[in-house]
Amino acid sequence: MRIEKAILGSLAAAALFGAGPLDARASEPVATAQNAVASPAGWNLAGSKPEAYAVGVDSKIKRSGKAAAFLRSVRDPGDEFGTLMQSISAIEFRGKRVRLQGWVKSENVKGWAGLWMRVDGRHSNTLAFDNMSDRAIKGTTDWTQYHVVLDVDNAAESISFGTLLTETGALWIDDLDLSPVPTTVPTTELSLAKTLPQRPVNLGFDD
Repeated sequence: MRIEKAILGSLAAAALFGAGPLDARASEPVATAQNAVASPAGWNLAGSKPEAYAVGVDSKIKRSGKAAAFLRSVRDPGDEFGTLMQSISAIEFRGKRVRLQGWVKSENVKGWAGLWMRVDGRHSNTLAFDNMSDRAIKGTTDWTQYHVVLDVDNAAESISFGTLLTETGALWIDDLDLSPVPTTVPTTELSLAKTLPQRPVNLGFDD
């Protein structure tokens, strides 16, 4: 729930993420000398504590082609996260159902990890979001295909997507694809309504 709020709040509050777990756009890409050089072309390292993570390409651990991307912790970030992400214009996808799918391999993920996608409107308001928190990747896993499916509203301005890692561990990501799919494919949109209290609590501050 923390990451969902962070990501949604991050967005809503400011600028990003879909990545960002806690503050408003904590997931905005942070271009430090280190991650600016290490990030794969077209991708950014972001999150609530990007300095605790490293990203790059790995020509040895890969599923196909010449290389896979990796996201790994370089020190314990505590209850924070890092993300390898990019943002694109939503114009081509407006009015369509879109699926982000890809292959992920994990190693010693202490918290949890997943693919994520967020659709934002004109004022960075979140229109749709999913980060696999309800079907998260944990521990050590071999190459497995995952997907996130969202509807892109006609008012959408941008789509942000990538992979996120909470706490410590390592991920390898390969063969990603972002494409429209038929409406017969179910969405995976995350609903905060299911995780929030159903009624107000302690309104008199006596508990």
